[in-house]
Amino acid sequence: KDPRRVEKYLDAHMLRLYYRHGRAAFDGIETMIQNHKLPVCVISMVSDNPQSKESLPPQLLYEKMVLSAALGVQDFYLWPDKWIDGGYHQAIGRACRDIWRVEEYYYQGKRSTERIEIRRPNGKLPPQDYASTVWEKDGKKLLTVVNCTGREQTWNVALKDPVSRATGVAAGTGIPIRDGILAITIKPHSAAFVVLQ
Repeated sequence: KDPRRVEKYLDAHMLRLYYRHGRAAFDGIETMIQNHKLPVCVISMVSDNPQSKESLPPQLLYEKMVLSAALGVQDFYLWPDKWIDGGYHQAIGRACRDIWRVEEYYYQGKRSTERIEIRRPNGKLPPQDYASTVWEKDGKKLLTVVNCTGREQTWNVALKDPVSRATGVAAGTGIPIRDGILAITIKPHSAAFVVLQ
C-alpha cells in the first residue's frame, strides 16, 4: 500500500499527529514531505478531557502548529474530542500570530540546506529536545527553533554560514549575535523566530 501510486487522484496527503509530539512530530512531517510530491496537510487531536488518551495540553497544540508551518505545511486541521476550552483558542491564536509574522519565508521562500548547531552552554543537546529550520527569502534568512521540552531552555545556536557569522543583533529580536553564536531562551513547547540579514 503505497499512497504515492494514487497521487493523481489526490489533492494532498494528510498526516495524523494524534499521538506524536515534539521532535517525533517534526520528523514525521519532514519524512512525509520528502517522500511525496503533493502537499502535506496535518491533523491533530485536541482534547482537554482527562479521561481521553488523546488529551493534549494547549501548549503542545501551539508547538505542533509551529512545527508544521516551519516545514512549509499550509493546512493544519483540528479533530476535537467532546470539548475544547479557551486555553486552546489562546494557543491557536498565539500560533497563528507567530506564524503570520514570518509566513512569507515558509510559503514564498526556499528552505535552506544551511546547517546550524544547537547546544547547551555547558554541552551537547539531545536531538529530541528541539527542532529547527532555516528558510531564505530576498537575501534574508529565517531561523526557527522550537523547544520540544517541558522546561524553559537557554541554548547557543551556532551559525555556520560566513554571512550569518557577523556580530550584531538579529533583526527584530534584540538577540545579540557574537562570532556567529546566538544565545536564545525559549519557553517550554514554544519557539524562537530569528531573522538574519
